[in-house]
Amino acid sequence: MNALKDNIEFAEIEASDLDTISYLAQEIDGNPRLSKAFIKHWYFENPTSSYTFWKVTINGQLQGFATINHYHFWFNHKRLLIGMPQNEYIALSSRGKGYFRELYWKTEEISLDKYNVQYLFAFPNKRSAPIFEQKFGYRKCDNPVIILSLFSFSNFISKQTYKILNHVSLIQKLQFTQLDYALDKSMVYLLWRYKCYTKNELRILEIEDRGELLGYAFLRPIKKYGFSFMILMDMITIDRKHFPQMIKHCKRYCSQQLFFGLLRIQINDEPSTPLFEFSFKHKLNFMIKSKSLAEDISLYETKFQFFFGDLDIF
Repeated sequence: MNALKDNIEFAEIEASDLDTISYLAQEIDGNPRLSKAFIKHWYFENPTSSYTFWKVTINGQLQGFATINHYHFWFNHKRLLIGMPQNEYIALSSRGKGYFRELYWKTEEISLDKYNVQYLFAFPNKRSAPIFEQKFGYRKCDNPVIILSLFSFSNFISKQTYKILNHVSLIQKLQFTQLDYALDKSMVYLLWRYKCYTKNELRILEIEDRGELLGYAFLRPIKKYGFSFMILMDMITIDRKHFPQMIKHCKRYCSQQLFFGLLRIQINDEPSTPLFEFSFKHKLNFMIKSKSLAEDISLYETKFQFFFGDLDIF
């Protein structure tokens, strides 16, 4: 392509672009998740009704796109809107020409100015992390700690039984605790977030202890390195104090089901890692950005609570 003659345009995504975007993402970039139905659900049906999704076309041909999805987030007991950069793609023939950088700045500008997004949180992969830090002005933050709990024979032989819900809509309509410095986990959010999973892709564990309902755990089975693991995607509870007990039940259920281990993100203020558990602090690249340096410093010192379900990679 001759940049002097090419007609290069940046614009918001339209519904008519979805077939092309899905084809580029799935067939060319090898991302099977981004079907047309998933894109419509993940962005157009987002419960905040807020996202930025921009494309670049060259001579009328769509050559790339970038997104920032918006979420409600509780910060010091106030519900704010945050943005998380997620899916992006630039055609091979158009890479190295600054299109991704231009697309990113478009999505950020509109997120901040039009939708009043307060903060930007990113979990870029190793390849993208230097770009976010050096080009886009993000700051590295304290990474969430990943905990791996291995199979336990004592849990395996436990007689405890668990009820598995086939769909998030079957959760009892109770008042669940909302964590501070965490994503908003309203029923509206949960229904949206886990709508597209089949019963084989997600197990919703109803956790009781001595007849008392503690809450629900969202578990996703995966295979990695030839072993079967469970990922703790989310937990909702009647009382925050129940989290340690709920985690014990999740580990017990995983061992009963013969999974090699349970992967989860550490709960803030959780006791030290017990025997047969391993912690990893540098697997997730957590970065932040705000509208001022003072806010960046404040965010850097904040202890956030994440779950794997907060990330779009699962």
